[in-house]
Amino acid sequence: MLLCRSFQRYEVKTAEAWESVLRLSTRWELKNIRALAITELEPLATPVRKLVMARAFDVSKWLQPSSVSLCMRPTAITLAEGKQLSTADLVSIAAARESIRQQSAVTPDAKDVSSYVAKHILRTELVALVVPSTTLGSVELPITPTPTATPVLTPR
Repeated sequence: MLLCRSFQRYEVKTAEAWESVLRLSTRWELKNIRALAITELEPLATPVRKLVMARAFDVSKWLQPSSVSLCMRPTAITLAEGKQLSTADLVSIAAARESIRQQSAVTPDAKDVSSYVAKHILRTELVALVVPSTTLGSVELPITPTPTATPVLTPR
């Protein structure tokens, strides 16, 4: 992959393979290949893997959408998924899911979840950005930059 002269044709097809490309291109500071890997991973990687990779490889644009997706989905995080996440992310997402569901008898909308994630998990200010969503179509969600500090849970 790294010796490929044309970025239009490549044999990397799976999320796992693209994650390896992202890992190596980040380590070796290959910006064009890193950008390609991020683009290719967008539709392939699960929200859990995007959150893990966002933290590991500094892909800040995946932090909010992946967190929102995990908070909004109807099923809980599985044991296998929980083992991939950091303790802080796992507890923050579980707390957000619980808090959001306690406030409403119905499933919350993406904007409410995005706002909650920005304020309580990422501890950042909101910036509007249109984010494609497989379940909601294309929606405008508040998206935040990379947080400057590690999120800390506080009781309500």
